Amino acid sequence: MNRWHVGFPHLWRIGTTANAAFLASALRAIGPFETSLGAGSPSGAWEDIYCFYLLLKAGYRIDYVPEAAVRHAHREQMPELIRQLRAYRRGETAFLTLVFARHRDYRALGQALLWIPQWRLRLFFGELARRITGRRRFPLRVLWLETIAYFQGPSALRRATKAATPAPPESAPAADTSAR
Repeated sequence: MNRWHVGFPHLWRIGTTANAAFLASALRAIGPFETSLGAGSPSGAWEDIYCFYLLLKAGYRIDYVPEAAVRHAHREQMPELIRQLRAYRRGETAFLTLVFARHRDYRALGQALLWIPQWRLRLFFGELARRITGRRRFPLRVLWLETIAYFQGPSALRRATKAATPAPPESAPAADTSAR
């Protein structure tokens, strides 16, 4: 992906950093991965996508190499899958909040307020149409829980940012300078 899109880039189409190689100079130029996003943070995901955003914004090119294959284990139980999907959705809106707040990139608002609702409605009504014809794909509960997770992203980012901000050092007690 070598274009800086007029519309908000669908960065997830590039992939993730589960198997990625970077020029060290590019990573030095954009700084470390964002710790308020990603696994282990309240946001839960999208630190890699934020890295892609910064690389493209800085003028770097991202090449997708489909021949590079990665094999990994997928979630085997529905609760594990739901937890992962919710982290992805929460991370997505945390990412969009961060991009708007830090970079004043108004495309993030369009993504959050237009594209995501349109996409969720398409998934929901598509699933209803499949059910009418007896071809169920997803449990509606999964779609619902993912949708709720979108609303949790901004507050998750706020919690993650607050947790990552070091507390100011305690001031030492003032020395007694009075004459004895």
